[in-house]
Amino acid sequence: MTEQQDPYTRARAAFADLDLKDRAAFLARETLDTIALGVEEVTQSVARDIECFFGGDTKKQEEEAAPKEEESAE
Repeated sequence: MTEQQDPYTRARAAFADLDLKDRAAFLARETLDTIALGVEEVTQSVARDIECFFGGDTKKQEEEAAPKEEESAE
């Protein structure tokens, strides 16, 4: 793979062609996007862990509550 075909090298060259204001805007925007993705991944991971930890009890409580709701509706 030559340097011209390397995606990192092409991206770096394109970044170098930007003026200072555009570089700063790009870095700020991409930094915030990266942080947002990280927060989303952590949130999903924590949600899965909570579901695993409480999942059995929560589902059992929901199942026990469902017939009571149906009985009260009758």
